[in-house]
Amino acid sequence: MYYCKGLDEVLQKLNNLVNEFYLNLIGKQFSALVTLISDIKAETINLERNFINLLRNYQNIPFYEKDHLITIALKQPKLFTKESFQVALNVYEKEFFEIGKTDDKLLIEHHYIPNAIILSKKLDLSDSKWINLLGEFHLNYAKTQKKEEWLLSNYLRKAIICFKASKNEILLSESEAFFRKVRKNINLPTRKILYTREKNKALFEYRDQSIALAKELISIKSPEAIFLRITTGIDYPSAKHIDDNYQKLYPDFLKTFTTIFFDINSNPMQGDDNIDLQVMKMKFYKFELDFMTLPYLDTLIEEGLKNKTLTADELISFITQKTWIGQPFTVLDSDDDTYELSWIPLISPSIKEYFNQRIAKVENPDYQTDFILCIDSLTTKFEGLIRYFIEQCGYPVSKTVANRVEEMNLNNLLESEGFKKLFNQDDQLLFEFLFSGNGGLDIRNNVAHCFYLEGHYTSDKMLLLISALLRLGKYSFYSKEDKVW
Repeated sequence: MYYCKGLDEVLQKLNNLVNEFYLNLIGKQFSALVTLISDIKAETINLERNFINLLRNYQNIPFYEKDHLITIALKQPKLFTKESFQVALNVYEKEFFEIGKTDDKLLIEHHYIPNAIILSKKLDLSDSKWINLLGEFHLNYAKTQKKEEWLLSNYLRKAIICFKASKNEILLSESEAFFRKVRKNINLPTRKILYTREKNKALFEYRDQSIALAKELISIKSPEAIFLRITTGIDYPSAKHIDDNYQKLYPDFLKTFTTIFFDINSNPMQGDDNIDLQVMKMKFYKFELDFMTLPYLDTLIEEGLKNKTLTADELISFITQKTWIGQPFTVLDSDDDTYELSWIPLISPSIKEYFNQRIAKVENPDYQTDFILCIDSLTTKFEGLIRYFIEQCGYPVSKTVANRVEEMNLNNLLESEGFKKLFNQDDQLLFEFLFSGNGGLDIRNNVAHCFYLEGHYTSDKMLLLISALLRLGKYSFYSKEDKVW
């Protein structure tokens, strides 16, 4: 075959000579040979002979070029036998466990060791030592580099993942201890984007109109009309508007960078294109809420309290009489006795507490409001409310885990079939922003696990929770076969 003969000629010229031109030519020639044999379904004996010969007998071919040849082979694995893969794995074994290669960290992490792991799996061998080796590289890098703590924490995160997978308890313990020490000193830099009336006149004028509208509604509309307006979501950013615009904030060149996100406890998470876009989407949504919607909602409450139009009792009465949340429901206990229950006693205390705090502030501007009780109480009810609604509409709310069945948690519910089909896109976006991570507020998780500090409990969060409660309550129970909202 012509390509095999051509490759043989290149190999002969390389026999006693290291030359970058011929090295490059070998890779191109070998790649062309693999493609041709794959296309025409030709015999692979000569291909394998050349491949093994290149890896085993040509010491003047550097490791990085042999890795290049192995990468080509792994793209067409059906053309090679286990003998070829064993010779290929021996190349990595020699480089890392005999020579002790430590340079080219990026290639080691993203290319060399991943190739060795793939080869181990093809040979039905354990990949633990390669995963452990990768963990050692991450840990040693964190030990030796004088970098910002936030960057070191990400390498330690990767080391911990590797040592858990390789079951190296000693290095796992060392990495976790080092991580805890580093995390205490993480100080993430921030950069504020300043919006001013002078430079963003149209934006501020739109917000002024929204605040003026809130004042007008309080003066001319009944509490029921105002609550009904909130249920529609008309004064919130629409999902279509967000979907049409958020990707413009994530230019293509940013995709070449590695992103690292940190949660409320400074735990790192490495991003990818999907996570990056989701975070950008939630940040864009948050900006619109903070700048437009929340000033509008706050004005509604402030003005409503001043003229005693909006009260906790009015809101609770609306939820009781105008939403499914106010409908009693029955439960069956272990003795087959039925009891009639209601969601209203569970949500009323938080609503009353919030209004009490706001009233105290209106009456005394120096009063220090405290929204801890109301947010803690209302937040934890949403999982039950959403689960109950989805279940009443005939969709599953449980999942199978290993050998048992368990109830879906809130994150599972937000990803479930029932949630996607029963709620409109605007409401899905609000619920995901409030209760999921990856750029969202993740309120339920932060409350349930006591991650919030005093300063995290704000009136804005409670306003969004009340809004979500009203928007959740506007739906009606439908079966899977019926038309949904």
